Amino acid sequence: MSAVNEPSTANNGKYIFAVGNWYAARSINNGAASSWTYLDPFSLFGSGFCCDQVTVYDSSHDRVFWLLQYSDHLTLANSDGQDMVGWCYYNWSPASFGLPSNYVFDYNHMAVSTNFVYVSTNVYTNTGASAGSLVFRTPIDAQTGCAGFGYSWVYRSSEFANAFVQAAGDTMYWGTNWTTDLTLGSTFRILRWSDNSGSYSWYDRSIDAFTFMFVNSGQNCGSADGVVLNWCQRTDSRMSGGGYLGIPSLGRPENPNDAIVGFAFNAKNDNVHPFPYIRRVYFRASDLGYLGASEFWGSWAAHLYPDLAPDARGHVGMVFAWGGGTGGSHYYPATGVMVDDDISPAQPWAYSFLTNGAGNPCLNSDGTRRWGDYLTVRPYEPSRYGWIAATFRLTADAGSCGATAPVNARNVVFGRERDRQAYARWSTK
Repeated sequence: MSAVNEPSTANNGKYIFAVGNWYAARSINNGAASSWTYLDPFSLFGSGFCCDQVTVYDSSHDRVFWLLQYSDHLTLANSDGQDMVGWCYYNWSPASFGLPSNYVFDYNHMAVSTNFVYVSTNVYTNTGASAGSLVFRTPIDAQTGCAGFGYSWVYRSSEFANAFVQAAGDTMYWGTNWTTDLTLGSTFRILRWSDNSGSYSWYDRSIDAFTFMFVNSGQNCGSADGVVLNWCQRTDSRMSGGGYLGIPSLGRPENPNDAIVGFAFNAKNDNVHPFPYIRRVYFRASDLGYLGASEFWGSWAAHLYPDLAPDARGHVGMVFAWGGGTGGSHYYPATGVMVDDDISPAQPWAYSFLTNGAGNPCLNSDGTRRWGDYLTVRPYEPSRYGWIAATFRLTADAGSCGATAPVNARNVVFGRERDRQAYARWSTK
């Protein structure tokens, strides 16, 4: 287990698949402590496994998709939703997209539409310089039969760290707040690609301004008493996930004009927000017009690393990280979950801060402290009335970010109390 855990979980009822740094596991019994079988990502699909993994369940095809990062390629695997032992898999290298063979991929995200699996990854040159962002899509039907297929991709050198929406339907949306041709902190780019189209479109929108955060740029998530160290020192405002396509409360799903596209990301502390916080922005799906923004912040701790997903009604579940403290209080970084049962921007959230962490983040090779890069939340299948979030906490101080660490990984199932869906089920290592 790595202190930079980056967990991701998908489920199909009692069948659960969970991944992170550097593990993968399946349960066929609702995540009961004795029911986990571990898979080895270092050997299952060949050698060279590195780190980042994400997973998502596609209920329409009953398939679990698993994305893994290797030293020189990505692997996209899929398995039956009640199996998760036998996998079909495909390798994707920079050369697959006409890029130099010595380029590398990192910081990957995944989502499904009606017909395709979408993958996003940052592209870097062999010297480590950013070369842009790649999005590619692969047909689901062919992969479920382990067959060959054609594929399409979008490579844009002006963008960095794209995030997909979950529950996309027939059209995938993704977005980024980090581009080389727009003003950081006051603009947002959304891209849209319909399943029945061979071309995509993009839209640049002005948004309410926020202070953009860069790595080691003066942000501080530590506690005032110095017990909790600066766990967001190596954090920035890139998209860590955090996209959804939802319907306002009790809205009409048959009317696409009701849909809202939303994204969330980290923002730096300023004279109003004493700690780094989460900013969420909203757009009308019909024309991607900007609707406004909301914030999740506290005067006593930082709140970061959001990921969002809608349930069957279009209500939104979120997972996030938090930690810090003022005065003599201190809170080691841990995770929490939220429900927003009305997507209208003015509506409040209902939230729960899960058990505190119990250790400081790892020390990166450049001398900065690093807690993580992303968390994930998915609709809880098959009802989709609720969510499953992949979370973690440190149980003691971590050492080097490249070493194993004392990590407690958790899957949290949560939902709306008025739907009688408010429950939490834990799977713990």
